[in-house]
Amino acid sequence: DPELDHLYRQCLFTATVSLYEGWGLPIGEGLSYGKSGVVSQTASMPEVGGDLVEYCDPASMQSIENAVKNLLDPAHRAGLEARIAKADLRGWDDVGRDVLAALSE
Repeated sequence: DPELDHLYRQCLFTATVSLYEGWGLPIGEGLSYGKSGVVSQTASMPEVGGDLVEYCDPASMQSIENAVKNLLDPAHRAGLEARIAKADLRGWDDVGRDVLAALSE
Protein backbone atom coordinates (compact mmCIF):
# COMPACT_ATOMS: atom_id res chain seq x y z
CA ASP A 1 0.00 0.00 0.00
CA PRO A 2 1.92 3.05 -1.22
CA GLU A 3 -0.08 5.52 0.85
CA LEU A 4 0.58 3.66 4.12
CA ASP A 5 4.25 3.29 3.23
CA HIS A 6 4.44 7.04 2.62
CA LEU A 7 2.76 7.85 5.94
CA TYR A 8 5.10 5.60 7.92
CA ARG A 9 8.17 7.06 6.21
CA GLN A 10 7.08 10.67 6.79
CA CYS A 11 5.67 10.51 10.34
CA LEU A 12 7.58 11.56 13.44
CA PHE A 13 6.10 8.65 15.40
CA THR A 14 3.01 6.46 15.51
CA ALA A 15 0.20 6.20 18.04
CA THR A 16 -1.53 3.03 19.17
CA VAL A 17 -3.59 4.20 22.09
CA SER A 18 -6.15 1.43 22.24
CA LEU A 19 -7.62 -0.41 25.20
CA TYR A 20 -6.84 -3.78 23.65
CA GLU A 21 -4.70 -4.94 20.75
CA GLY A 22 -4.56 -8.65 20.04
CA TRP A 23 -1.36 -8.86 18.02
CA GLY A 24 0.18 -5.39 18.20
CA LEU A 25 0.68 -5.27 14.44
CA PRO A 26 0.60 -1.45 14.12
CA ILE A 27 3.35 -1.16 16.74
CA GLY A 28 5.61 -3.68 15.03
CA GLU A 29 4.89 -2.16 11.65
CA GLY A 30 5.92 1.30 12.88
CA LEU A 31 9.07 -0.12 14.44
CA SER A 32 9.93 -1.83 11.14
CA TYR A 33 10.06 1.67 9.62
CA GLY A 34 12.34 2.85 12.43
CA LYS A 35 9.57 4.84 14.12
CA SER A 36 8.83 4.91 17.82
CA GLY A 37 5.29 5.39 19.03
CA VAL A 38 2.89 6.35 21.76
CA VAL A 39 1.62 2.97 22.88
CA SER A 40 -0.89 1.77 25.47
CA GLN A 41 0.61 -0.13 28.37
CA THR A 42 -2.12 -2.79 28.08
CA ALA A 43 -2.64 -6.26 26.58
CA SER A 44 0.12 -7.44 24.20
CA MET A 45 1.42 -3.97 23.41
CA PRO A 46 4.36 -3.87 25.88
CA GLU A 47 5.53 -7.23 24.53
CA VAL A 48 5.72 -5.76 21.03
CA GLY A 49 7.04 -2.30 21.92
CA GLY A 50 9.62 -3.36 24.48
CA ASP A 51 11.82 -0.41 25.43
CA LEU A 52 11.47 1.20 22.00
CA VAL A 53 8.28 3.22 22.54
CA GLU A 54 6.66 5.67 24.97
CA TYR A 55 3.92 4.03 27.00
CA CYS A 56 0.73 5.61 28.23
CA ASP A 57 -2.46 4.75 30.08
CA PRO A 58 -5.12 4.73 27.34
CA ALA A 59 -7.75 5.86 29.86
CA SER A 60 -5.80 8.98 30.88
CA MET A 61 -5.58 12.01 28.60
CA GLN A 62 -2.76 13.35 30.81
CA SER A 63 -0.76 10.17 30.33
CA ILE A 64 -1.30 10.25 26.56
CA GLU A 65 -0.33 13.93 26.46
CA ASN A 66 2.87 13.26 28.41
CA ALA A 67 3.86 10.44 26.07
CA VAL A 68 3.25 12.62 23.00
CA LYS A 69 5.26 15.48 24.51
CA ASN A 70 8.14 13.09 25.20
CA LEU A 71 8.21 11.97 21.57
CA LEU A 72 8.00 15.54 20.30
CA ASP A 73 11.41 16.08 21.92
CA PRO A 74 13.83 15.47 19.01
CA ALA A 75 16.67 14.25 21.25
CA HIS A 76 14.46 11.75 23.10
CA ARG A 77 12.92 10.48 19.85
CA ALA A 78 16.38 10.15 18.26
CA GLY A 79 17.52 8.03 21.21
CA LEU A 80 14.61 5.65 20.74
CA GLU A 81 15.16 5.55 16.98
CA ALA A 82 18.82 4.65 17.56
CA ARG A 83 17.71 1.76 19.78
CA ILE A 84 15.19 0.66 17.13
CA ALA A 85 17.95 0.65 14.49
CA LYS A 86 19.99 -1.75 16.66
CA ALA A 87 17.04 -3.93 17.73
CA ASP A 88 16.54 -7.46 16.46
CA LEU A 89 12.96 -7.01 15.27
CA ARG A 90 10.81 -9.89 14.11
CA GLY A 91 9.79 -9.68 10.47
CA TRP A 92 7.16 -11.48 8.44
CA ASP A 93 9.68 -14.16 7.49
CA ASP A 94 10.17 -14.93 11.19
CA VAL A 95 6.43 -15.18 11.75
CA GLY A 96 6.04 -17.40 8.70
CA ARG A 97 8.75 -19.79 9.93
CA ASP A 98 7.06 -19.98 13.34
CA VAL A 99 3.68 -20.77 11.76
CA LEU A 100 5.19 -23.46 9.53
CA ALA A 101 7.05 -24.97 12.50
CA ALA A 102 3.85 -25.06 14.56
CA LEU A 103 1.94 -26.71 11.71
CA SER A 104 4.68 -29.31 11.29
CA GLU A 105 4.45 -30.48 14.90
